[in-house]
Amino acid sequence: MVTCAYGSQVNITAKNIITFGDLAALVGVKALNPWVWVFLSIVQYEAHGMLDECGTVPTINDFPSEQDFCDIGANFGGVMSGTCIAADPGRAVARFKEWLISLAWPYFCECTPGAVATCPTDSWTTTATLSSNTIATIDTNWIEVPEGANQTKFTVNTFVQSGGTWSLQYLWFDRNRTQLSSGTSMGATASVLPFTNGFFNRWPTGDPKWLAFRFTRGTGTGTFTVTATGTVTWNGSCQLRGTLYVPPAPGAVPTSVTVPVEPTTCTTTEVCQRVADLQITVQRIASMLTLVQRQSVPFAYVPGATHTGLSGNGSIAVQGIHGLSVDITASPSYLGSVSGTPTTKFDYGWVSVGTADGWERSTRLTHDGHLILGISGAATLVGYTFPSGVTASIKELVREPA
Repeated sequence: MVTCAYGSQVNITAKNIITFGDLAALVGVKALNPWVWVFLSIVQYEAHGMLDECGTVPTINDFPSEQDFCDIGANFGGVMSGTCIAADPGRAVARFKEWLISLAWPYFCECTPGAVATCPTDSWTTTATLSSNTIATIDTNWIEVPEGANQTKFTVNTFVQSGGTWSLQYLWFDRNRTQLSSGTSMGATASVLPFTNGFFNRWPTGDPKWLAFRFTRGTGTGTFTVTATGTVTWNGSCQLRGTLYVPPAPGAVPTSVTVPVEPTTCTTTEVCQRVADLQITVQRIASMLTLVQRQSVPFAYVPGATHTGLSGNGSIAVQGIHGLSVDITASPSYLGSVSGTPTTKFDYGWVSVGTADGWERSTRLTHDGHLILGISGAATLVGYTFPSGVTASIKELVREPA
């Protein structure tokens, strides 16, 4: 794994929060089925702030390993086969997320530039073996383009071929190694060495970050090999990016364990078992939804315990209540009021609800027969404060039974 010698920084700020499913689509790993879905199905809707990752450079480069598949197998009912020990699904999911972050890192982050005194000269070697007149695979000896460079000079020092005729080309790539040019011939041949292509201003569009070489075979019969070496000299106001970050390649699927694949067929017994499992899940969901409906959006309530003869200050222990009904049984004549339906009194007192951790809200009592609804099911205490001369009863209103 290549690191950034001068640190790292944010590359773009267009979108920070993105799901792991979006990351997988961005870097193209969804096409690596069947094994990617095993991990992605668990985290695909989980959001992640990618710009928070720009302060450090990812280091994971060995995913997936055999242990990753063993770990994740515990999430799929033992569908893994082979030798698996110390299965830990959480560990495998965490490594999968790190791997996706590593792949997507250069889309959001970049290495911090480091200044150099002069533009560098890089040596290169490229080779190809072809059995037909076609274009060879691009060489994997990548050369980093210095930041700020705008001209190049290529020198070919050796050009050795076993037969046929060849053309040497150079190609430009962006930071994610997406090709920017179709290939430009250098004009070098084995008969003219050393060959130098001087400084020139033909600079590709698209912010080139990498340079690579390849050969095109023109004529000849049989399998031939060609090798060339040389240098590339850069010109401009150069800065070198510590080195550019290179994302990890997907690891090979281990052969000593069997990776689960998405099911395409199953037996009648398996269908029945899955239906039974689904029924249990639906029943659990229905029970939870009924409970939520009874507490949060009830159609009615049921009278519960009534606490009578209350005066002064105090509290009542409750559980699972939806509301309260407060009746005033005695009050002093000096309390002010406004006639109407209902009659409004100015100081019957206060009722509060809460738990041992604190009080959630307080309600001022203004009516004889004051109804308080919408109380959280987490409430375990009812507190009351009545002024001198006021006596009341408090009736608990509980949710309908499920």
